[in-house]
Amino acid sequence: MEDLLGTDINASELWDQALSLIMTYAPKVVLAIITLVLGLWLINRCIGVLDKKLGAKDPTLNKFLCG
Repeated sequence: MEDLLGTDINASELWDQALSLIMTYAPKVVLAIITLVLGLWLINRCIGVLDKKLGAKDPTLNKFLCG
């Protein structure tokens, strides 16, 4: 198979390169997703605690901080 530049491309070379890229970046992507989910969970936990503690004391500040 020839590409636009006229060089010969082997499908197995493309597959090997794709697997190499996947093996390089997959752990980073998975770790980034785990970090995102954990961060969102932690923020929601903090907002819930802040809402409970601050709700009765100052409703205007609670609405400003907790939405």
